[in-house]
Amino acid sequence: IAVSGLLPKATTLSLLLPLEEPNEESILLFNESRQVAVSTVKEIIEYYPITEFTRPVKIRMRRQVRDVRRLQSCPSDPMIYAAGSSTGEVILLEFSREEYVTLLTSRDASSRVTSLAFSTNGSRLGAADELGNIRIWIIDQIMSSQGFSKGVSPVQKFNVGRDLFAISFYMGCSTLLTAG
Repeated sequence: IAVSGLLPKATTLSLLLPLEEPNEESILLFNESRQVAVSTVKEIIEYYPITEFTRPVKIRMRRQVRDVRRLQSCPSDPMIYAAGSSTGEVILLEFSREEYVTLLTSRDASSRVTSLAFSTNGSRLGAADELGNIRIWIIDQIMSSQGFSKGVSPVQKFNVGRDLFAISFYMGCSTLLTAG
């Protein structure tokens, strides 16, 4: 899929498969995630279902979200995605709902989003920018069965004083690793 001519010119893939012949391990990985989301400069596209390296790939949903440069899927619910833009916006969306919520607007952001990470259980979302700002949200405060809550502030915000290119939650949601 990563090299397929069927995909639009993408800026981000939520799943990259090895560019080698399929083996038992890569087939197991592929069967665990049967969808691929791609972000372009204008939209996020979800391709589904993808099974056993079959073609053609079908588009299940599209969401109009501009300038996405980072895209991360939630490990506990593959229908939930976080998107980070070059203007600093952080967006949370669920493909089964028509709407999405902007957690951080470009007006409130200081610089472009460089990394997004969900905790391993999907309860937290972290976002880092190129100025070293890190923000953490609790997903249950944002999403419910009735929809998204608007205007939810991060539960933590701090600055590490340098550009960050990667963040990751370690051992649940109490420890955050940074690289920059």
